[in-house]
Amino acid sequence: MSGIINSNEQLINKVNNVLSNKKSSRVNIINDKLTLSVFSELKENMSKVKDINLVIRDSTYIPSGREISREFEISRTVNDMLFNSYDIIEKNKLNHLNKARSMHEFIEKHVNVKRVRNKAVVKSNLMLIDNDYAVFGDSSLEITKKALTGLFKTINFNVELTDKEQVQQLSKNFELLWNSKEYTEDFKKQLLESLNFIYKEYGPEFIYFFTLNELFGDNLDSDIEKFENDRIGFKDTEIWSSLFKFQKDAVVSAIRKIEKYNGCIIADSVGLGKTFEALAVIKYYELRQHRVLVLTPAKLYDNWESFRNSYIDNRFARDRFAFDIVCHTDLSRQSGRARSGLDLSRINWGNYDLLVIDESHNFRNRSENPEKMTRYGRLINEIVKKGVKTKVLMLSAIPVNNSLTDLKNQLSVINIDDDKAFKEEGIPSIDGVLRKAQREINEWMKESSRSKNVLLDRLPSEFFKLLEMITISRSRKHIT
Repeated sequence: MSGIINSNEQLINKVNNVLSNKKSSRVNIINDKLTLSVFSELKENMSKVKDINLVIRDSTYIPSGREISREFEISRTVNDMLFNSYDIIEKNKLNHLNKARSMHEFIEKHVNVKRVRNKAVVKSNLMLIDNDYAVFGDSSLEITKKALTGLFKTINFNVELTDKEQVQQLSKNFELLWNSKEYTEDFKKQLLESLNFIYKEYGPEFIYFFTLNELFGDNLDSDIEKFENDRIGFKDTEIWSSLFKFQKDAVVSAIRKIEKYNGCIIADSVGLGKTFEALAVIKYYELRQHRVLVLTPAKLYDNWESFRNSYIDNRFARDRFAFDIVCHTDLSRQSGRARSGLDLSRINWGNYDLLVIDESHNFRNRSENPEKMTRYGRLINEIVKKGVKTKVLMLSAIPVNNSLTDLKNQLSVINIDDDKAFKEEGIPSIDGVLRKAQREINEWMKESSRSKNVLLDRLPSEFFKLLEMITISRSRKHIT
């Protein structure tokens, strides 16, 4: 007698029915999978069986020496022996840990496991229950229907046999495969190790720090030691030695962002030392023979100028800063001299490797009138776009005043007016992200009861990623 079973789920239900209605002495299985979810479905009835032999056709061995991050990997491939797309959903809900532990204990006590040496040799899956029931075909021992809700369902072709003579022939073929060292090898130890990786317990401290690394690993300021051990003598400078730990963190992070994204905005609150942090960044690049230009409001000129000269009150005189200084207003003039004595008509604006803009929010507005050369236009066209590739460091406690257009215009100095500059980072359009964020802010502002948490939930994730990539913004409370 024979029949057709056309799905994995139907196969699992059928096997459970057969096992529940008899006292089985032996179950022999050949399959390319035995996922955690299926094991959970079969465990109760399988526990009544005296002898279970499992041959795995296609296995993914998880070696004991593999890196820790792989132990926690969520997006496993669908070809993995223990996981498919449905199991990954369950794994994301943390429902897989108890299943893996239970499966490990059950297999260790009750199941003999081998794997096929060459998966091309065995073409079909097989389930034998005693000597009177068999199913062979292409159904894997995995659940698929919950993962494929709304999509097409896989149709499998499995033959169900209850004819004793036919079942006994299949049993002989299984015994041949099971007992042949040429075709199969023991795999129980490896399978148990794989399961142990899934439910392995770690201390709370390890989990905490591992989670931080997964979430923020690309942004951790772990390179301070690298800078301190730098052969150019950066660690020996007066400016570096004078910084607090939180300021050193900002300097290292700023340099990393400048190197990776061509620029950074330090937007720390007033009084946290943005100028000192900028001086450290400047000295880092000066030690690499970079030409540096500082753009400052006229009211802050004396502050910057005092760090360049051998004044008795210049605490960093030994560092011999050599950056040029020009006031914001000097960008509006074609001739004359800057307060620093530079001849504005002779400055090679495109020759600076690093541009530092103090109070960069003064460049939040731009004019698209081609006949009118504004400060912003000169900044973009003659300093950033011409000559050598110019890196940019901006300092501002209030980078956004009226709208996110303020931020966009400052970012345009960093990305050289390339709206797709961060496409490889998952931000296809800077303008698009900021526009979407601004719409959400505008809608939120209209609401009578405004909750910051509601706004944070509405803002696009790309907006936070953009801020994370380019800005350093900390309050006094944050530092404390």
